[in-house]
Amino acid sequence: MKKSQILALVLMIAATLGACCSCRNAAKNHKPFASTTWTLEQMGGENVTAQLPAGEQLPALTFAEDGSFGGYAGCNSLGGQYEIKPNEAAAKDGAVTGELKLLNPFTTKRMCPNDAMEMAFLAALGTVDSYTIEGDKLFLLSSGELKLVFVAASAPRE
Repeated sequence: MKKSQILALVLMIAATLGACCSCRNAAKNHKPFASTTWTLEQMGGENVTAQLPAGEQLPALTFAEDGSFGGYAGCNSLGGQYEIKPNEAAAKDGAVTGELKLLNPFTTKRMCPNDAMEMAFLAALGTVDSYTIEGDKLFLLSSGELKLVFVAASAPRE
């Protein structure tokens, strides 16, 4: 090999390794699962913002460090307990993923004039068994099928 070919090969390898390291550093910028307010963005593969009636608020969830969760389902408040089991092997590769169990969920019982979105949201939430976090997005899945996509609020809820 000529010196120019070797130099080009070395530069290509260095660039590849540098890109890999920057990917790992970017992966560490995920929002934390707990203490972040997650606002619903997609349900069943469809953008829910477009479906939201004027003046209505999107469903949202916040998972607390103590194993409780709370939020808003579209009309009613909701809450319960959760258990999380992070996937340590995936975490080594920069992914934030794991198992999620929602336990003893409850909602308030307000009369809601248009509760179709809330009913669909609660039904999907009731099937969730795993999660993935990528940057400011939380993906909730059921048996590997994507059910709900949330986006992190700009600041953690206190």
